[in-house]
Amino acid sequence: MIQVLLITAGFLILLFAVRKIVTGEKSNPKTILAEAKQIGRSLLLGIVTVLSLLFITYEVWILAGSSEDWDGVYISVAAVIGTVLLSFGYYHRVKSKYS
Repeated sequence: MIQVLLITAGFLILLFAVRKIVTGEKSNPKTILAEAKQIGRSLLLGIVTVLSLLFITYEVWILAGSSEDWDGVYISVAAVIGTVLLSFGYYHRVKSKYS
């Protein structure tokens, strides 16, 4: 049961980071310092995105039984593909909303 809550928390963090990346892309910094802040923020949000992708994949693997055979690989790959498709779909939806 705790894995389901952790996966849900991972998805919420992922969606939050994607939304912040999109809103950060929309802003147009006027100074070099503001642009450096925006780049640093985007870098940190990118790291959060990658870590949440890995965390969600790991928690799905744990939830599926922690198999170390090929079925564990298939489950992990399916989790990565599903999470990436979900995050890109959400990115596209939010980006089109703000455009």
